[in-house]
Order: sequence, then structure tokens, then C-alpha cells
Amino acid sequence: MDGMVETAYRTLLGLAILLLFTKVLGKKQLGEPTYFNYATSIAFGTEQAS
Repeated sequence: MDGMVETAYRTLLGLAILLLFTKVLGKKQLGEPTYFNYATSIAFGTEQAS
């Protein structure tokens, strides 16, 4: 049961963080991504759970 609660907590926390990032970053329009934005998106996209 503890594993299910922890999984639910992490899922909800991750969703809340993603929604917050979307809200904050959605305010500005990116015409062309910078090198930093490109590298960050690759790093987040390839991150694996340990």
C-alpha cells in the first residue's frame, strides 16, 4: 500500500510541476530555440528513472 501512495504522490507532484512550467514558459513565445533550450530539452527527454 505504501508503494501505491508514494507512486500517486510522485505522479501528482510531477504533474503539478509540469503544469507550472507550462504556465510560466507559455507566456513567452520562442521563435527559435537557443542552444541552452535545445540541450535542456534533450537532457529532460532522455532522463531515465533510477
